[in-house]
Amino acid sequence: MQSLRSRHLLFFAVTAALAIGLVSAGAEILVRASGREPWRPIFLDPAQPVIYQPDPVLGWRHKEGEYRFPAFSPLGKAVRMRFEADAGRATGAGPGPGSGTIATFGCSFTEGFAIADRETYAWKLQERFPSMRVRNYGHGGYGTYQSLLLLERVLSQRPAPVMALYGFYEGHEIRNVATADWLEMLSMMARRHSTISVPYATLREDGGIARHPPESYPLWPLRERSAAVAFLQHGYARATARRRTSQRAAVTEQLLLEMKSACKASGTDFVVVFLYMNDVNKARYSELLREHEVAFADCAQPLLPEFQVLADGHPNEKLNTVWAGCIAAAIGGRLERLDPAALSAEGMPVPGAGAAASRGGGRGKRGRR
Repeated sequence: MQSLRSRHLLFFAVTAALAIGLVSAGAEILVRASGREPWRPIFLDPAQPVIYQPDPVLGWRHKEGEYRFPAFSPLGKAVRMRFEADAGRATGAGPGPGSGTIATFGCSFTEGFAIADRETYAWKLQERFPSMRVRNYGHGGYGTYQSLLLLERVLSQRPAPVMALYGFYEGHEIRNVATADWLEMLSMMARRHSTISVPYATLREDGGIARHPPESYPLWPLRERSAAVAFLQHGYARATARRRTSQRAAVTEQLLLEMKSACKASGTDFVVVFLYMNDVNKARYSELLREHEVAFADCAQPLLPEFQVLADGHPNEKLNTVWAGCIAAAIGGRLERLDPAALSAEGMPVPGAGAAASRGGGRGKRGRR
């Protein structure tokens, strides 16, 4: 009797296993037929150095040191990037007779990925305002929330910067709430079998910002073998992030206001700089910033091929030069009032610059690009 029961149990176990296998195989065939594939990491050029290290609050930050990147195209050139102990990128000469610091924050556009130190707009601002100390805290992959966290870290030091500039790109919205797509892309670009964690923000019931510690994309077993597993994995990630994803614009708006409040509490002038933004978003954010009297400069430019690093796509020196000129014109007058020693590279105050920004406006007030 016991032997018969054992045979029945074995039969049911084998039958169940076969059924599960057939269902799994069928699901795999259907998922692949729909055009989906197993999860695949994106293998970056192994010759590129790793310039970031994990940070329990920010997610990641620069590693101190000088790094050499090979040319991104046959027509390009090798690029050197140097980062200081405070995670800021090199900006050239030290401060002159003035004592004020201009701190820039933002993503890889501000960081200047794929271009040399002296080609970034932060370096060029240092050249235009030699009596000031310009610090470049731009980090690749950062959104508004991570920039706010780093801004608060920098503001806690004394003396606080005289001015903080935030290089704003509309793509920061999805980063601020850590959408499933953004988390997945970061995981795909991480070194094999590693994850990247991203801090994110959501809205509280009262409309304020709720801060969340770094979170990473869920990586399930068999994801690189099975399209069905990868499909379910991403479905789970989307479901858990759905509510916060719908808040991305509202969260970004509140984060900009928190940046202003943090700067105001430290006596630091704050200016939002539009670097890349379509007309709809530009109009929406311009209205928000004017309403709350947040200074901004419309330096947005289309990312045309002539403005891109070949075979990479990041802004090249030509676009950084355009940005530097626009930013200098917007902040010159403000710096003059904050620190009389803030002179242009020619030794003269930038005449009339920053008047529009001081009213919470910028080029967008006279016309869009």
